[in-house]
Amino acid sequence: MARIHCRIRIFRKKRNLTQEELAQKLGISRQSLISLEGEKSFPSLPLAFNIAQIFELPIEFIFGSRTELSFDNQNNHQSLITPMVEIQELEKEIIVRIQLLGVKPQEIVLSINENAVSVQLDREEINFTRTITLPTKVEASQAKADFKDNILTITAPKLDSQKTKTIQLKIN
Repeated sequence: MARIHCRIRIFRKKRNLTQEELAQKLGISRQSLISLEGEKSFPSLPLAFNIAQIFELPIEFIFGSRTELSFDNQNNHQSLITPMVEIQELEKEIIVRIQLLGVKPQEIVLSINENAVSVQLDREEINFTRTITLPTKVEASQAKADFKDNILTITAPKLDSQKTKTIQLKIN
């Protein structure tokens, strides 16, 4: 069973908040916050959501197992490795949906070529790149992206399959 780790202290310090200031914003005592930061206790679900809202981050970034995170020693950043991804192949197009919780559209760097979609997120607390191989080639120049309700949706038409030409060969 994975152990849950609390990263409140990391994000509080990055926001230059004292324990007293954060406790006041959360409506809890400083002693309660110290207990949370020290992993002596864990917050109720409503309090966890409130903490995530104050930091403008998904709960998983603040509370989670070590296996859910990678660590970038150079920049001291923590990042989510595997956002949920759904790929749908329709007759004429490919649709890729990626769940990006707590992210603003301007923080997303998106690139696409005929074989893959690459999503990069670069924030102080979050730093990751994910490349998703597409099941078939697409017209990258015709691709469109939309971000709504924490879901990034990329739609790209499939490349016209190269029309195969069948010829009959004479056997000598």
